[in-house]
Amino acid sequence: MAGNIPLLTTYLRGMLTMVVAYAMFFGFPQWLQVERGFTAVTAGLLLLPTFATSLVVAAVTGRHAAVRAKLVVGAVAQIAGCIGMLFIDDDTHIVGLVVIAIVFGVPQGLLNLANQNAMFGQANPASIGASAGLLRTFMYLGAILAAAAIGVFFHDGIDTVGLHGLSGLMLGVAATMFVLVLSDRSLRRLDASGL
Repeated sequence: MAGNIPLLTTYLRGMLTMVVAYAMFFGFPQWLQVERGFTAVTAGLLLLPTFATSLVVAAVTGRHAAVRAKLVVGAVAQIAGCIGMLFIDDDTHIVGLVVIAIVFGVPQGLLNLANQNAMFGQANPASIGASAGLLRTFMYLGAILAAAAIGVFFHDGIDTVGLHGLSGLMLGVAATMFVLVLSDRSLRRLDASGL
């Protein structure tokens, strides 16, 4: 990793991506169950559109080499999902909840693949296995940070105020990731190389 700024940036993007993703995966269902009164089964079913969308998006875009475009679209979708979560409350119709779940499926299908593809293009070929392991480590750090954030915002109970606070943090993280993508010139070179 020493001196490989593009690879370090990819690791940071992977971590930020997972902060938002896991905050949604862990926080949103808890809110659905406690604040909205849905059963665990119903809350789980409301997350199915996220995973279905991510599968479709990954299948459609996975073979295309445009890493930067995937990162840009994925970051914008994360931002849109976070903004949507800022506006849900106890009265939000179930269709609105499903729409938010679908929106979060787009970055799930784009960002993980794009970050992995970037890592493969940026890592030293002699240490590709270690580089891949480090990317996964940074992604798990994102999950840990998301769990910590959920603990902070739901400390006094799982409610809409806490969800909105968590969503605000998620929005800040997603916006930071978006800025990282736009400012990373190495992604253009990576796309030009066809990797």
